[in-house]
Amino acid sequence: MKDLLRVIEQVRARIEKHRAELQKSEALTRYVLIDPILRALGWETEDPDQVRPEFPTETGTPDYALKQGGKPQIMIEAKRLGSDLEEARRKGFQYCFENKVRFYAITDGVIWRVWDLGAEIGGKELIGLDILKDPPGEAIRKLLALWRPAAPQVKVAPSSIAQPSPPPLPGITLSELKVKVKRGDKPPQLVIFPDGQREIIKTWNGLLATVAHWVIPKLRRGQIPIRTGPKGYLLNSEPIHLSGRPFDSPKKVNKLWLETNWSAPNHVRHACRLLETIGVSPDEVRVEI
Repeated sequence: MKDLLRVIEQVRARIEKHRAELQKSEALTRYVLIDPILRALGWETEDPDQVRPEFPTETGTPDYALKQGGKPQIMIEAKRLGSDLEEARRKGFQYCFENKVRFYAITDGVIWRVWDLGAEIGGKELIGLDILKDPPGEAIRKLLALWRPAAPQVKVAPSSIAQPSPPPLPGITLSELKVKVKRGDKPPQLVIFPDGQREIIKTWNGLLATVAHWVIPKLRRGQIPIRTGPKGYLLNSEPIHLSGRPFDSPKKVNKLWLETNWSAPNHVRHACRLLETIGVSPDEVRVEI
């Protein structure tokens, strides 16, 4: 279940990042969203004995036939992200009836719907799932209906299935780093922001510049310049301190100037200061050492 949870989280992130492209392409939706879910459920998408894409029938070509014992057990119709799935439902029922396949699913990578066509006239819908809205534990419970080791039966897992604990967050918070960092320490390798953005860093001033780059678009009018003390600026429209002295080590970030001539502890302290300027706690930003 950990692998399935990881894949669900990956799919959610890909939807948010590539939504516009996925809404234009069924092939991309299948490759990026649907195939990883099938593999996490135990179906080897590269093995025609398990998964037959574009399965030929006399009435059409379902996008997937999930097979066991050489026979299709589950037909799946895939659509590009955001598609209307109702037409796919009608066509898929016909595929299944004429090929004596009991179970049918349709998906656009977010919505998954599965029917048992042998349960009653017109079929019985077994699951309706929204990967973006359903809690991870509920999503796993429903998707396990398509778990390959359980085929050819398709049954929803009991509602008492435990919701998996979220995976531990990587690294430490910026607040924790602020307490423990000393002069001469090596810089972190990665910074992770509350919105999920991740940036690789190599130096201490790279950490500060990366935080500044994330913070600057969120600053309100009048929040520039940002001071470091009674005589100095950390961030300014010109590389000049309050005292009139030029920045010692200026770095241009998003059309503003950042002073980067600091020790390792002060780089972290000033990164925290930038975050707090926009109301973000350093506890919400993590770094990997």
